[in-house]
Amino acid sequence: MMKEQNLSRRRILQMSSLAVIPNLLVSCSGAFTKKGAKPIQPKINMDIHWARRQEWNGAEFVFGVVRFGEFTLMVQRNDPMGWTFPGGVIDPKIHGPKSPKALELVSAAAEYILTQASVSVLPSKAVILSYGYLIDEKNDRILLAHWVAISPSNSFPPPPHADLHNTSDARWVTLDDPKAGNCLRLRMEESIGAGEGASVIYQTCRS
Repeated sequence: MMKEQNLSRRRILQMSSLAVIPNLLVSCSGAFTKKGAKPIQPKINMDIHWARRQEWNGAEFVFGVVRFGEFTLMVQRNDPMGWTFPGGVIDPKIHGPKSPKALELVSAAAEYILTQASVSVLPSKAVILSYGYLIDEKNDRILLAHWVAISPSNSFPPPPHADLHNTSDARWVTLDDPKAGNCLRLRMEESIGAGEGASVIYQTCRS
């Protein structure tokens, strides 16, 4: 993991996130309470998204959000991030350079989902749900994070398997899961809080 951007901007980002997150959570949290309901997500303006990415010189992180009815794929990482969606830092040498169509984001998300949870997806059906500045206090860095929804390639939920190197567990999680349900809600709230360019403070969830 690369250490990017000193947290000197932390307070500014924190203050902006506090103004944005509560309203979004109030308006969107109901989407997670109904069985099988898909989360309400802000519509992403790809032109603005691309402009933000062009201005950003730090590390970029992608989360792959794979949903199957009421189930969402999650992994338990072997680092301070804890339970989260599969994902990782985007490497231009591996995933390709920044592009207006965000093809490298989709490529990276699909790769991390496969390597960290052994679940294959359909990159052609990917949708960028949200993006924003992720304040990772545990690793003392700020990332430009992207949440990318990708459909599984199977017609039924494939059994996930952790790679035991980056992840120690991988599973399909529902909000009422006694082990990781609260982590799923937290991760969903983060994606909504980020919306389109807002900032969120990443909270470790071990469950």
